[in-house]
Amino acid sequence: MDPPLGIKGLSTVGPGNLVYPEIIKKHFTAILEDIDDLVNTGQVYTYKDEEQDNYSSRFTRRNAILYGMAGTGKSEFPRQLVFEIAAKYQSENEKKLNEYNEDLTKKQEQLINDPESEQLKTEIEELKVLIQDCEQQLAQEESKLVPVFQIDGFHLQTAGKAINDKGLESHEKLIAILRELKKEAFGDAYSDKPYIAFVEEADQGVNVMTAGGGGKKNNLLED
Repeated sequence: MDPPLGIKGLSTVGPGNLVYPEIIKKHFTAILEDIDDLVNTGQVYTYKDEEQDNYSSRFTRRNAILYGMAGTGKSEFPRQLVFEIAAKYQSENEKKLNEYNEDLTKKQEQLINDPESEQLKTEIEELKVLIQDCEQQLAQEESKLVPVFQIDGFHLQTAGKAINDKGLESHEKLIAILRELKKEAFGDAYSDKPYIAFVEEADQGVNVMTAGGGGKKNNLLED
């Protein structure tokens, strides 16, 4: 993964190359504050919900739609969140595991170009042992990381075939995909552990050229 860009005007990981208006920076900071509250006290304080309506006593909403021209930092927003969360809450074993996996990938790629290298083969086996050891230690500790699920909106059109839910609407496919991601991250598709979901190119969740045809109401994700 490329290094973080950082947000100008905020104390974030990276050199501060992302230039956002104050409202975006405020939203970014609010998400991190909610995660702090959750990790430190076990709850998200609903009085921080800016809507303050009939639902405010039940949860704090941090939903947002980011729109703009290509290169304006839409995808970098959740990506920077990942770096901030990892920097603050990633355990030493999690950091080591990431490093070992990155090294393993590089050495496996090198082995393709040099398949007779006994040194590379030995290093790869050693890394596999280290990875297994880290995974065993991680299984015994509770992770404070809040995962960020990034979903490609374009693939919501065909996700039904992959998860055996042919005929579902876009939002129903999204729910099914989130269940699969939660199962992978938490071991339970119905876990109540917190997570952040980001849909890349949400307007591609359905075919925008045919959505709403036949008198059927549009069901784009941004609707």
